[in-house]
Amino acid sequence: MNSDWVHSSNHLPDEGQHIGFMLHHRNVAMEGTFLQQAFRSHWADYAVERVSSWRSVIETDGPADTGAA
Repeated sequence: MNSDWVHSSNHLPDEGQHIGFMLHHRNVAMEGTFLQQAFRSHWADYAVERVSSWRSVIETDGPADTGAA
């Protein structure tokens, strides 16, 4: 189960939280972790300014991509 989407401008995830997130001007959500004030996917880190919204991902939904950067 996933939670509701939160606008990044209103609130940021907790450090180390597994999340789904949407980049501005994109239609597909990415999954990853919020670490060191960045949204981290398997492929890259995204600055807070590039992310429009996010939601918590409960780990029973499947493996979360924590990024190995």
